[in-house]
Amino acid sequence: MRADITLETLLFPKKQGGIEFRKREPLRIRIPPSFPFQAPSLDFRHNDHSGRAHVNWGNHLCLYQTSETEWVPSDGMYGFFSRVDWWFKAAALGELDPEDAPLHPPANFPTESVWFIPYVDTPEVRVGAGNWIGWAGLKKHSEQKYDIAEWSTDKEVSDGHEAIPAILLDQPLAFEYPDKVSKLFDLLETRGIERGKLDDLFITEAFHTESGNPFDIVIGSPMRRKSAGSPVTQHLAVWRIPADTMDLLRSAFAESEARSEHIKSFVNWSLSASTAWCRVLENRPEIVIRRDEETPSSWLLGKTILLLGAGALGSPIGEDIVRAGAERLHVVDNSTVKPGILVRQRYAKRDIARSKADCLAKRLNDLSLGCEVIPHFHDVRHELQTYVDLGSIDLIIDATASQFVSHHLESMSASGDLSAPLASVSVSARAEHGMSIVRMPEFRGGPIEIARRSKLAVFSQNQVGESAAAFWPERAEETVFQPEPGCSEPTFVGSASAVGFHASGLLTLALRRVSELESAEASCDFLPGPGLHEADECKGTLSFVFKPSAEYPEDIHGYTVRLDAAAQASIDAEIARSRREVGDRVETGGLLFGEIDDSHQIIRLDRATMPPSDSEASAAQFLCGTNGTNELAQSIDLMTKGSSRFVGIWHTHPVSQPKPSTDDLQAMVQLLMEQDATPRHVVMMIVGFAATSPTPKFYLYRRRDIEAFVLAYLKARGLAR
Repeated sequence: MRADITLETLLFPKKQGGIEFRKREPLRIRIPPSFPFQAPSLDFRHNDHSGRAHVNWGNHLCLYQTSETEWVPSDGMYGFFSRVDWWFKAAALGELDPEDAPLHPPANFPTESVWFIPYVDTPEVRVGAGNWIGWAGLKKHSEQKYDIAEWSTDKEVSDGHEAIPAILLDQPLAFEYPDKVSKLFDLLETRGIERGKLDDLFITEAFHTESGNPFDIVIGSPMRRKSAGSPVTQHLAVWRIPADTMDLLRSAFAESEARSEHIKSFVNWSLSASTAWCRVLENRPEIVIRRDEETPSSWLLGKTILLLGAGALGSPIGEDIVRAGAERLHVVDNSTVKPGILVRQRYAKRDIARSKADCLAKRLNDLSLGCEVIPHFHDVRHELQTYVDLGSIDLIIDATASQFVSHHLESMSASGDLSAPLASVSVSARAEHGMSIVRMPEFRGGPIEIARRSKLAVFSQNQVGESAAAFWPERAEETVFQPEPGCSEPTFVGSASAVGFHASGLLTLALRRVSELESAEASCDFLPGPGLHEADECKGTLSFVFKPSAEYPEDIHGYTVRLDAAAQASIDAEIARSRREVGDRVETGGLLFGEIDDSHQIIRLDRATMPPSDSEASAAQFLCGTNGTNELAQSIDLMTKGSSRFVGIWHTHPVSQPKPSTDDLQAMVQLLMEQDATPRHVVMMIVGFAATSPTPKFYLYRRRDIEAFVLAYLKARGLAR
């Protein structure tokens, strides 16, 4: 349906630079058959405002940036006329392109089904500082698709590229580009491009363009802006003279050797020839806002990533990393593609029996997204430094779900070999839950310690939900899944869709943590699968951030002691209580709970108690009692699912150094040699000078250490040789 109307414009406020409307503007409304689900359109019934911004084809009003989101069908014609009213007000004030919005690009209407994709920013052309004339280097994909890959001031471009002329103007062009070649030349001449130079350029290129080839030229003008307040940059268009027209021009030039005749022929052609514009798909960083901007994945832009594992989680995570704009991705895996993994991993039948790392690298490199993917067919448990420069890595992602790899990374974390953040991702036995662990560079523990602290936080604080139960099930509930029964390595049960959900979700969680955490912090987050949720009483509790524990050297075997803040707080509270109730010269103490990790030579202390009720304390000594200690140890062991157990005792020396006395060593004899079930080793913590300046010291005693003490004691008294 068409409707011709007139619109009175006298009441619209006007400013210099705005459109000068007639007193009554004759307009034509076109209402599509699909109205109200498709917006009507509006045209002037004249061409008075041709060339003005947001007036296309000489008379069409560009009412919407995108009617897909701005048109509301339920508003109907009332909403349409509200938009018309807004457009006329803004046009009269010259505010259709306000400073606080991106510029609408000029209008050139493509006629050629040829695509040019600019990937690199244009040379800087400041408004009013002079035009830039040079060459654009093209990478040809086909007769219909070209990348603009470089800019050069001469015709010498990189190998594999072909050069076409480029003119970047320092002044804007008309909003709507001319439809005739002669008019385009006239417009360029008004912007400082001499007509003679244009004629020479086209005639020269006509002679040098091979028969059957078109002639292309890039024309830019400062008419684009990425966002509000950002600098105005070049809008690019590509004008093409088709191959048959170029052949006709060459034939006309061949009829005479006189350059004046060539120019005459060219001018005659330009008077009637229509401009033919190609299609430009912008991908310049200075123009395009990435669709993942300000998301956690944007952290990956330009980074170098080390991905350990190219399996169920690693293969989709690798693709996410490449699509996020990483500059370089190292993929490390020592496995080959087996037929069964095609159910859920990003490989094809042709990849079977080949290296996962090589196949994934080829697949990701074939995306041609600018990320260099480097495969490494290596065992992650061996020294990473031998084939990857760890100093160049911005983030390490462990997607192996291997305990061996986790322990290797734990050792590297303790030794300070990991200077980049580490993210460790895994899924539960049925891929219903995911867990993302992040270690920042100055956090001394690794994935083993962070997982343990997460487990303690979950069970000690009674925060057990579906996710925690899935990762730390009761022994009776654990089952092993072997896809090839009897011989294959155990793995988890899960589909491609479930794994894909967790791969992207866990990566997103990890990247958010990497961008938010302090350099000495760590975190653990749980991700329930689709359709699953934590119990109501546990919602929001399965995300943890950990501060570093205080570290101390152990004085006998050289272990490292990590004393949790909660344990230290309990010790401080007991010292304060004892000082308050019996004075600052009386010793006090209690039990220590945690873990002694001989594989990494780390003592983790996460809980300290007050003295048992039958303890004896004086200024001379502290005798730790035993009332209720067995029950307490069993309770903590059960509550933490075996992650925190009795490991030793602590006591104070109020006014002396934190060195073991004879009484202290006799206590170790009792613990290690005089019980029915003696422990493997025991930690003694002594807080010296507790009355004035508490100074902790730690000693790890084993049976052989005590045997040496007993023998020396007996020899000193002549009771043994």
